[in-house]
Amino acid sequence: MKENTKDFIYDLETIIEARISESDTDSYTYQLISSGPGLVAKKLVEESGELAVASLERPPKKEELLWEAADLMYHFLVLLRANNISLNDISNELESRHNK
Repeated sequence: MKENTKDFIYDLETIIEARISESDTDSYTYQLISSGPGLVAKKLVEESGELAVASLERPPKKEELLWEAADLMYHFLVLLRANNISLNDISNELESRHNK
């Protein structure tokens, strides 16, 4: 697999944190977090389902898969933030499992 030198995913984690800290009621991120864990979890399930359905198309449509994967990743990051978990926490957990 080709290594990606872009680290926007980490930037996005920081942007999500900033949107929440700013308490801007116009921010979708802030609205998600403010609504409580139920909506964040619901959106994660919804986006996961949309990605799964998109992956079943033959031939698969790469643009649609990318769109749905990005939606899923964004909502995943919001859910992690809502539970005070970072990408580094996830990375550490995966590394510890790998080293067993």
